[in-house]
Amino acid sequence: MRGKLLLATLATMAVCTTTSVVDATSVPASQTPNNPQAQLTPAQQAISAAKQHRADAAMARITPDPVGKSSATTVQSAASTINYVVLGVQLRVENPDWNCGPAATYQAAKYVNPATLYYQSSSDNSNNEPASYNLATLEGTTQASGTNCVNIPGPLNQAAGTGSYYIGSNITSESTLINDVVFDVGGRYPQVADVSTSALDYYNGAEYYHYITVDGYEQVNPNDGSPVYYTNAHVVDDNWNSAYSGLHWTSFNGLSNAISYFGSNVNYVW
Repeated sequence: MRGKLLLATLATMAVCTTTSVVDATSVPASQTPNNPQAQLTPAQQAISAAKQHRADAAMARITPDPVGKSSATTVQSAASTINYVVLGVQLRVENPDWNCGPAATYQAAKYVNPATLYYQSSSDNSNNEPASYNLATLEGTTQASGTNCVNIPGPLNQAAGTGSYYIGSNITSESTLINDVVFDVGGRYPQVADVSTSALDYYNGAEYYHYITVDGYEQVNPNDGSPVYYTNAHVVDDNWNSAYSGLHWTSFNGLSNAISYFGSNVNYVW
């Protein structure tokens, strides 16, 4: 996280009730966004198909939910049933305070692979792991420039042990983002997003270039038979500033706007 935005031009860099616990993959396929493939362009469908192949290959190598923290909380009312599906990524505050990219990467990788030896920066290497496992170095993170999102998928795959599962792309619409989040959370894969924070509800207009980890969603199932829809995403924010760091729900609309702020550049790792 880099503090208040003062740059004149855009860049792809960021510094930065009744409850029951169930398997996060138990949400029926029929409850994914109304025929999500129909909402995608042919090019996006090709990416989605390739992602599914990567998912199958990655799942053959690693055990989903290795720490048993995935859960879904169900709240029922006369109007609807709401599922809050959250993976349970653990917060790791950026250290130093321009290290949000590696910190968000570490949060995602550590969830998938709790035994990873990778660490977010030399300032956060309490176990004296090899320098070659330094995510900040691998991602080219600097105090002056932060982290370029195109440098995140490779180190994230290395640290998480996910082969070539994670890829970087841009977000073209809120519906595309919802599809991607539901897909990855269902497979137990947190995401990393490059955002302009002013679009996120809990920042109350404060604007930074920043990276966060996405690990859940809110799904609304109307009782009148209307289509299922998705309202909020769950994020783990590694901001050094305690006013913003922590676990948050934020609207999919806001998250989509926060990511798409960077236009057609790579700004989202899923």
